[in-house]
Amino acid sequence: MQRALQTKAPARALLSADKRFSPYDWASSYGHLNKIGEHVLLLPHVFPEMSQAYQVLEKSLSKTLHAPKSAAIKTRCIKWLPLLFSALEPFIEKCKENENLLFFLLTHKQELEAFMSSGYLRSLLLRLHPRGISDLCEKLCDNYHHRGFYFLIPEITRLLNA
Repeated sequence: MQRALQTKAPARALLSADKRFSPYDWASSYGHLNKIGEHVLLLPHVFPEMSQAYQVLEKSLSKTLHAPKSAAIKTRCIKWLPLLFSALEPFIEKCKENENLLFFLLTHKQELEAFMSSGYLRSLLLRLHPRGISDLCEKLCDNYHHRGFYFLIPEITRLLNA
């Protein structure tokens, strides 16, 4: 989504019309916010104990999705994207031991910090893993090595030390 906001992508890349015209729905593109909305619908089923965090996230998303559709959608997304990501933090915290999620966040650090703030990911990781970045690096490397992805260890080390 960050790339669509930075480039001159059309507004429909962010928010597309609802899929209603069967059988041609599969051929039309789907906006990033639409995809986020669909994924958010799954969170109460995966995290039933986090209903309050879900309500905060759903409220943040609905402010973005249900505002009047216009050419100002990019401006609206730039404004609400940090709030949406902040609302996702409790779910990220719940999955703080998932090496795939952590690796994804590390590989998308530039995009993430473009709309949050510089140093945001590092502070988030330190909040999630108070024993430090070196301990997190060791844990990630061990988990990936154990699963046979030993070739990712230099990349993980580079990403955590960047």
